[in-house]
Amino acid sequence: MTSAAFQSKFTANILQSWWIQSGGSRITSMGTPEVKERNLVHQTVEISGAIEGTTIPLLLKFTPGGKVDEVRVRTTPDKSYTIPHPSYDQPHSYQEREIVIGNATYPLPATLTVPKHKPGEKVPVVVLVHGSGPHDRDSTFMGTKIFRDLAAGLSSSGIAVLRYEKHSLEHGFKMSAEPATLDRDTTDDAIYAAKSAAQQEGIDPDNIFILGHSQGAGTMPRILSKAPSLLVRG
Repeated sequence: MTSAAFQSKFTANILQSWWIQSGGSRITSMGTPEVKERNLVHQTVEISGAIEGTTIPLLLKFTPGGKVDEVRVRTTPDKSYTIPHPSYDQPHSYQEREIVIGNATYPLPATLTVPKHKPGEKVPVVVLVHGSGPHDRDSTFMGTKIFRDLAAGLSSSGIAVLRYEKHSLEHGFKMSAEPATLDRDTTDDAIYAAKSAAQQEGIDPDNIFILGHSQGAGTMPRILSKAPSLLVRG
């Protein structure tokens, strides 16, 4: 079973195109499914399939209701090593909340890191916006987790941080069937994140900051111009 959103994108033409690109190859065997990740939006399962001698690691993302909602081929090695936390991380001084941002069609799992504070007190928040390409909420890259470490440092110093899975990572296949735009890739999700941050318990809605990396930084003027109702600064 597949989700309605997936069905609307995974057409017969796309399936035929995939088969032609593979040279009409046959699937000769399938491995045992292995759960790789769970978040509030998807459960990711990896199945290694052999197509006429070539092993292809296929990632399937399932909705909480058990329907296939995404599919992609893993193109990078499966790294199981642990990336250490920075020395300035003080986990006893903050709490992490798992939330969902975005819209009903493309919900995005996110983490809000909130410093421990007195009852009734509100703290400022920084929304982290990725660079180009599909990235997770930690901005994991070559043995680093830049956004995770930024969240740890800021939250250890009294500032909340909201970071989220990028649209092109969580819903990449469905996105590929739509026209590529900067708003779809970066701007809209940053605005969803800022709006969600403003509604969270313990967050000061008058002190929302947006911090962008690479493409996220270059998009900042557009993000701010499209969010006139929010008191945000970038």
